[in-house]
Amino acid sequence: MSKDTAGDPTSIAPDFSVGVTDTLTLSAIHSTVGRTGFRGGAGGGFCVTDACPNTYDNAGVEAAVGLLSGPFSIAANAGGHAVSFDLGHYAAKAGFRVRVKAGDLSIVSLPSVAIAVTKRDDLIKNRDRVFVPVSMTYAFPGGFSAGLITGFKSPLDDVGKGYEIAAGAFASIAVTDSVAFAASWVHGKITGGDAALPDDEKGIDTRAVQVWVTITRSAYPRYK
Repeated sequence: MSKDTAGDPTSIAPDFSVGVTDTLTLSAIHSTVGRTGFRGGAGGGFCVTDACPNTYDNAGVEAAVGLLSGPFSIAANAGGHAVSFDLGHYAAKAGFRVRVKAGDLSIVSLPSVAIAVTKRDDLIKNRDRVFVPVSMTYAFPGGFSAGLITGFKSPLDDVGKGYEIAAGAFASIAVTDSVAFAASWVHGKITGGDAALPDDEKGIDTRAVQVWVTITRSAYPRYK
């Protein structure tokens, strides 16, 4: 939904996760949020418009291991991603998933570092990056929840000029214990450094709409 590019690109980016044990989860990832923790990007997975270099892009696998559960929970995760098949950009990722829950309010952060493993010195180089997304969600009665999204992201080799701050909001409705629908509106870089936002570009003009469905199947009753 960015200025002058509304609807192009549009993509379908499914993520799949399987709980192998009580603490180990394996995932196949296509979405930007799955790779970086940030909503506000389009073009990953299966592209259905002509603005993408590839019909299929941004694919990866990850493993997450639960370290602590309860009102304060934390998991470590790591994996590998094909950031761009067209450019030959591949990256290794390591990070954490952190949640603090107080009643109906939850604060979640997914800090991670992506280390480029190919094309580090190309003209369009694959860069090491840091992602620190933060979201705050409030659960209302009736299965409805809403929240705010922000966070910091940047290439590691030029944080001062390349950093970006995201800002947005989302809402979700659980129609059953296993199915929920949600949507978000996010400005991927509402503000940032000179390289991320040159003088002729405004952060308010960089934006994306995402709509998704979450389907959960479990051998155990879902806790509330």
